[in-house]
Amino acid sequence: MGFIDVTTFVSRTHYKGPSRVPLVVAVSSEKRANREEERKKTVHAISGGVFLVGLATLFYFDLFWPWILALVGVVVILEALAKS
Repeated sequence: MGFIDVTTFVSRTHYKGPSRVPLVVAVSSEKRANREEERKKTVHAISGGVFLVGLATLFYFDLFWPWILALVGVVVILEALAKS
């Protein structure tokens, strides 16, 4: 949580309260956390779906080895790109 230094405000107005004021409001922080949690769930759902469709495709065409390694690599790259 960040703070704003209000020392100049205090010295100009002779205010005797605390010299630091919270910058982030708890409600907006909670909303941001909820959005981030929903985004993570969506990313995991999409990458899981890509993996399952890819796995089914590999079994259908009988190309399991070594293409399973490529499939795992694609899923890992998708997760990494979605996090950034």
